[in-house]
Amino acid sequence: MAVPFAGPINRVYGRTIPDEFGNRHWIEVSTADNGSNDYVMVTALIQCIKLQTGESPFFADFGVPARQSIMTQVAPDLQAARIQQRYAAFFANLLVVRVHNPPANLKVEPVPTYLVRVLTHQGTKIAQYVAV
Repeated sequence: MAVPFAGPINRVYGRTIPDEFGNRHWIEVSTADNGSNDYVMVTALIQCIKLQTGESPFFADFGVPARQSIMTQVAPDLQAARIQQRYAAFFANLLVVRVHNPPANLKVEPVPTYLVRVLTHQGTKIAQYVAV
């Protein structure tokens, strides 16, 4: 399957994890000085998993139908596999797999959560849980 964008992305913006006050900040992730684009593509991959299907005006088929999957109780594994297939060409190894994430209590709906494991071309291993 062909990747819809012509080539690697040179810059992307990602949100940090919440600090002790719950604040989040946007940071720019750019191509490294040595030309490595791995961290840019990891950030774009995680944002794609967090994206709702049809939310992007440019890439309408990117993302995961999280709201529909919560309502129907069917995990969006097909869409996660499609995302893995699209981004696999940018890494030495890529694995996107759903993990069990039980809610804290019965009042909270379960959220589909995926474990993203990346092996970059420089040999760096990255593992991150991503809640849709």
